[in-house]
Amino acid sequence: MMPRSGLAFHYDSYVSFKILVATNGDIGCIWEPKGNPLFVRGVNEALQYWRYKPMLLDGKPIEYVGVVKVHVKSD
Repeated sequence: MMPRSGLAFHYDSYVSFKILVATNGDIGCIWEPKGNPLFVRGVNEALQYWRYKPMLLDGKPIEYVGVVKVHVKSD
């Protein structure tokens, strides 16, 4: 969900976070936001619902750290 104040102007921005992906594919931790502070909260809230395919090492799921970069743009 976009902040109300973000709807009144045109924007083209990126927001990124470091994430820890758990063995079941859920995001276990989100930290180190970068980008326009106006959109950080909305992107963080959306990430709470994202799921990833578990990463396998020797056939077993493992936790891993990655970076998510989200493009936020108005038309």
